[in-house]
Formats: sequence, structure tokens, C-alpha cells
Amino acid sequence: MKLAPIALFVYARPEHTRQTLESLAANDLAQASELIVFADGPKANATAETLADIKKTRELITERQWCGKVTLIASDVNKGLASSIVQGVTKVVSEYGRIIVLEDDLHIAPGFLRFMNEALEMYEHNKQVMHIAGYMFPVKAKLPDTFFYRSMFCWGWATWASAWQHFNIDAADLYKQLEARGLPEDFNVHPSNEFYESIRANMDGRITTWAIKWLASIYLANGLCLVPGKSLVRNIGHDGTGVHCGSNDAMAVQPIADSVPVKRIAIEPSKVAFKAMYAYYDRLQYNVKNRFLNKLERILGIQI
Repeated sequence: MKLAPIALFVYARPEHTRQTLESLAANDLAQASELIVFADGPKANATAETLADIKKTRELITERQWCGKVTLIASDVNKGLASSIVQGVTKVVSEYGRIIVLEDDLHIAPGFLRFMNEALEMYEHNKQVMHIAGYMFPVKAKLPDTFFYRSMFCWGWATWASAWQHFNIDAADLYKQLEARGLPEDFNVHPSNEFYESIRANMDGRITTWAIKWLASIYLANGLCLVPGKSLVRNIGHDGTGVHCGSNDAMAVQPIADSVPVKRIAIEPSKVAFKAMYAYYDRLQYNVKNRFLNKLERILGIQI
């Protein structure tokens, strides 16, 4: 089996990065794999504390042999997460043809690398399969070991150069193509999602993100994402320390599977998974609404 290189994107969270690296090193294929770490540089107004954390994070990369081969690519300037990931992924896939992508706030299961590499090998020549996800949301329904889904999940993922060539960084062009399709509800998957609005926000310069552009690129190419029925990734970054992450304690304790088998399945979107995700979004929307109303009740001292 041809092992894909692992690209890890880090900045200034040494403790999170250590947990990510420790979980990576615990994978049975780690010592046979190549790890390429892209370390973003400091912002112009970076505090002394941030500069110290950047230094600690970079020193951590060379602290031990986390994988068979480890390369650190450190930037002198701050590119931002979106540019760092787009440039890094483009660089790696152009050289190796495939890639596994991690960020500095992900705890991965011992079988994560095997799942990713086996899926990359199995579906390499099917152009409709454009993305391999390692994360799966904690839905209540029982799902198959693996399934295909229209949307992609970006917490621990993999792809090929043949798929990444469809990546479109131009939010205005993506929005134009989505408008021509006239199906924003289908793209959003659920009314509570703001995928369509995120494209507009990128187009208007209100935000700068990469994942929504990759999601839209896959959607417009009629691509599919292979997803494990049980998550192989836990996000440990929703503690308020990340640039793009809020605080959510539930994410940090989400159970993950040790491993998930990869078997060849029909290449079509799973109706069971779609229903499970829709129900999950319903529940999430209900919980968010209730938390908001409860907060208003406490502030106003009345029952709403």
C-alpha cells in the first residue's frame, strides 16, 4: 500500500499540538509515514505570549521522531489558516499525488492512518470520490462502517491531486455557479446551516476561510465524500483558544472508534446518513434555540 504524506498545520497552540502529535505517533502506520508540518508565522501585532507559543510549537515538532520522517516548513510571515492550508495542500499533492490533512487541535484514533490510506488506495481511480473524512458527527442513528455523503467534513481528511484540481479559491465564481444551479437549500443540507451564506461572506471579504470553498467545489463537481460511520477524530480545539473556534465542551469528550474497516461500497449518497444528519441538525438547532431563550429568561427575569 502506498502511504500518503501527512500535512499538519500548526500555529501557536503547543499543548493542543502535543496532543495531536501524541495521537498521531500512536498510529500503527506512523513510523512508516512522512509528516510535513506547516507552521504559520506571527502576525504583525503578535504579543510576547503568542511569540513564545509559536516558538514552543515549533520546538515541539523536533522534540521526537513523531513519524518515520518529519519535515518542518516554518513561515516567517502570517499567512492565516486558509492560505496556509490551501498553499500547503497544493504543494504536497503536486509532489506526492495524495495527502492526509490534520490541524493542531485534533486527537486521532490509532486506526486513523490505516483508514485514510486504505480508502485513498481503494477509491483512487473513481473520480466522483473526492474527499475522505475522518470525522463523523455524533448522530443517534446506527450507520454502516462507511458511507458516501454530499458534504465534506474537514476535521482530519484526505484527498488526491486529481480531486484537488477542482478546488476553486474564487468565492465570487463559486457563488455565481451556485446561483445558476438555483439550489441553495440542497447545498445547505439543512435550514440551520449557513454554507451558502458563508460563500457570500467570503465573496464580500467579511471572512476568509478555505473549507467552504472546498465543500462548494466538491458539490459543483458532483463529488462525494467517504465518511466513517463512527468518528476517528475528536476535536480538542473548541475551548476558546482557536482563531476560528468557539467553546464547546461536548466536542472534547466525543467518543471515537479505535478503527473502522474500509470496504468497497456502492458509490452513491447514503439516504440513511442524510436522514441521520438532518435529525442531528434539527436537534442541534433546537438545543441552540433553547440555550438562547434560557439565557434571555435569566437576563430578563421572565418566562419566554
